[in-house]
This record gives sequence, structure tokens and C-alpha cells, in this order.
Amino acid sequence: TPSKYERSLFWRLYLLPFKKAITSQLEEAKHARVIANSKYSAKKMVHFLGYEPEVIYPPITNYDLYSRAYHEGERERAMLTIGRFERGKFLENSIEVAKALGVRLYLVGSLTDRKYFKYLQNLARGADVVFFPNAPPEKVAELLSKVSVYFHPTVGEHFGMPVAESMLAGVVPVAPKESGASELAPEFSYSDLEDAKEKVKEALDSPVTLRREMRERVKGLRPEAFRGELFERIRPYLG
Repeated sequence: TPSKYERSLFWRLYLLPFKKAITSQLEEAKHARVIANSKYSAKKMVHFLGYEPEVIYPPITNYDLYSRAYHEGERERAMLTIGRFERGKFLENSIEVAKALGVRLYLVGSLTDRKYFKYLQNLARGADVVFFPNAPPEKVAELLSKVSVYFHPTVGEHFGMPVAESMLAGVVPVAPKESGASELAPEFSYSDLEDAKEKVKEALDSPVTLRREMRERVKGLRPEAFRGELFERIRPYLG
């Protein structure tokens, strides 16, 4: 992507084995049936494959749990961000937006980089940021039932499952245009952090009708529906 994996020498080295694998299998891949996990991913594959793959959005694994987080009552004017505590997730962007707007931010994710986690804690000083490292799905569901806005900070990400999960719970997602994460709610996608702040302000006061619509958009992402659709696509090749 034009962002995460070109951001530093570490990420370029991280990607190197994958680039070598793709190059070595490129001719074979051109004759394969490829299914992408977002339109964003599909367009990125055109250069390598010579055609644009079909798309099946991935399923919401904890569908029933996050579905129960939906309600049409009052919500806290707060943001939620979910992502591993690693530099490639750009979690500092969430803190910057929350600081600028003066709203509470719940920051949830698996703790993979303690140095980066400490950096975020220092960055959050003076702001209303609550950290939940290694939170279980039940805690995520509880937060999804409370907040008004889900903010996705990761530019260049292929899809972004928390966006779909938040929508199922009736939370309005704000995500980068340069990612697959924005495809489910493009009207709340942002091009830069200044744009992001405006989109978050708009989303904080979303009416119940919009929250209901967000939920309806992802109701088809049940695991059983994904399995069924995937099977239909590959059945002609099973002999």
C-alpha cells in the first residue's frame, strides 16, 4: 500500500518476503481465480494479475455478540478505536482527533509493541483517553454499546474488520478514504486529519435513523453467509 508498508525501513523489510513470494508465483497467479476482501484490495491487485478480482467482504466473527450491542437509546459522545498497539496502525491519529475535538477516546487493542504503547500513553497526557490493552470481545461489545463514533486511523488498510463490527452495533464509522475500511460508509470517509475531525463532529450527533441504516448495511456479513457465498464462487472448480 502507499502508506503502512512504506512508512519505515522496518515495514519495507517486513514486506520483502511477501514481495519475493508474489514475484516467484506471478505467472501462476495470473491463471488463478482470485477473490479479494475489498474493492480497495482488488484494485491494488490489477497491476499484478492483469484483471480485477471479484470481492467478498469478510465475515464478522463475533456477529451475535456485537449485534446484541445495538440499541436506539442515548449514547456517549465519545470515540472508539480498535487496533493492535503497533506503529503501522497509526493510533496516534485517533489521539490527535480526540484531543482536537475534546471528546473521550477509548483505545482498544492487543498489546504487541510496549514501546509504542508507552509513546501513546505519553501522547495522551492531558486528553481524555482510556486504554484497554488485550481487552476480550465482551469488553469490546460493551464499549460498542456506549459510544457514538468508531474512528479508524489506519491508512492503506485492506479492509478493517472493526468498521463492520461497529456498524453492526449501530456505531457510525469514520475511516480513511485510502483504504478498504471506507467502503461500507463512504459518506463518513476522510482524506486527512482535518477532514477527519469534521466527519467525527458530524457523526457524533447522528440520528437513530442513521445508526439503524449502518446496522442494516452489514447484516449480510454473517459467517454462514460468507461460507455460502464463497462456496458458490468456488463450486464450479470442485469437479
